[in-house]
Amino acid sequence: MTNRRREFFPKEELLEEIREGVKRAEEGIDYITFVGDGEPTLYTPLEYLIDEVKEAYSFPVSVITNGSLFYSPLVREEVSGADVISPTVDTAVEMTWKKINRPHRDLVFF
Repeated sequence: MTNRRREFFPKEELLEEIREGVKRAEEGIDYITFVGDGEPTLYTPLEYLIDEVKEAYSFPVSVITNGSLFYSPLVREEVSGADVISPTVDTAVEMTWKKINRPHRDLVFF
């Protein structure tokens, strides 16, 4: 588990996968959604991907996030280009939050 942001995969490869997915879908796309196998805001080129997708397609872009990095103005700015940002809210009780999300030890419950 990590809470360090980085480029986990080459951004060009992910953009190509998005392009191929759009071609295969042909129709029926409501949104292009970023939702990681983990937390998408940990991926440092997320803003690049959002911008590239919005430039290439007319589909709205959404980001589904646990919101754990939204304390950072940089992260908030990087996702601000998305049309929809959907943070999950599991609980308002810290003990329940720890049980459900098993957060990185450096994250603080607010």
